[in-house]
Amino acid sequence: MLLAAPFLLFALPLPYGVALTAAALGAAGYSAGLLLQERLLAQTGDDIRGQALGLHSAGMLTMQAVGATMAGAAAQILPVGTAMAVMALASLCISATLAAAIRRPITVPVHVG
Repeated sequence: MLLAAPFLLFALPLPYGVALTAAALGAAGYSAGLLLQERLLAQTGDDIRGQALGLHSAGMLTMQAVGATMAGAAAQILPVGTAMAVMALASLCISATLAAAIRRPITVPVHVG
């Protein structure tokens, strides 16, 4: 949430100091990705850990490109600050949805036979 929430402020006319502080807070939100990587490593066997991290990285880079494309398209239609706030709101909605999914326990079916 820390990654996206500060960018909601960009819908408003901000003094440079406030804009810089909001962007710095948002950048600090990237550190949450390390916790997700730790969770991935904890649930991945040693024999496929490299492949799992590679797939994770490729997926992140791909979706960052998709997000940047969507942000650029939004900025073609809306004022830039409004487009940033819209993308931040979309990010918060997606994060809330994913957080709910992450909190559910992982169940693995057991086959007896």
